[in-house]
Amino acid sequence: MNLTILVALLIAPSVHAADSIGKIVGQLGMIEGEVLVDNRQVSKNAPVREGSTVEVKKGKATLLLGTGSVFHLSENSKMVVNQFGMRADTKKEGGDVSLNFGRTRALILNKGSETKDVRIITRTATMGVRGTEVFVDVPKDASRPVQFFTLEGLARVDIPKAPSVDVKQNEGISASKVSGSGDQGSKSAPTSMSVADVKNEIRSGGMQVARMNTIGDMGKIGGEYAHDDTLVIPFPRFDPIQDRLVPVNIVPHFCNAVSGAACP
Repeated sequence: MNLTILVALLIAPSVHAADSIGKIVGQLGMIEGEVLVDNRQVSKNAPVREGSTVEVKKGKATLLLGTGSVFHLSENSKMVVNQFGMRADTKKEGGDVSLNFGRTRALILNKGSETKDVRIITRTATMGVRGTEVFVDVPKDASRPVQFFTLEGLARVDIPKAPSVDVKQNEGISASKVSGSGDQGSKSAPTSMSVADVKNEIRSGGMQVARMNTIGDMGKIGGEYAHDDTLVIPFPRFDPIQDRLVPVNIVPHFCNAVSGAACP
């Protein structure tokens, strides 16, 4: 075989892989068990890029994106970071992630008047989050419905070929595929899950983090965000050196996280 052709064939796969993965947009702040990024096993603080696939085979992981978007992933979960950064259309920080299967507890933190625009895409519907805490469960079995639940704030679920649904605090919906005449969409119904059911799922899936008071973590000392003392999240940390010098201060501005007021 011609040497030039052989070299080209050897280089082509790596070039294609580089083109499919973009800029670094976050990292895995916590890992326990077998966690893959783009089919390679990784350890804590591994960078995550646009286009990356994060898969938790066994154990759990916490994915940190941007400046305060936190996704706890349970065992047997796969999430693709489609894009993340400043949105050209809304001029807000946000992005799209696809939860192919598995469970996630997502906390999208706002700072002051700066709200975020994050969308969690599933096979049946897309949940839009702008500063809230939600739980999403996507069973591997495609015949089973996807569960969307809002633990705090307000989220919107966009359903193909059906009206969008606002999901208020302590409420949820299930969305399942429907087909007919070659035209496929989804239908929704109120979820059968209660707040207690969701919190049990969070605990059983390891989607809460034990209280820690080290620099770079969110605990009692750093100004804890948690409407439930048993559900504590790690403080987003992206640059360990800068975090020691100038600790990040993300203040939650959900409807009842600070003042105790009820959500509308």
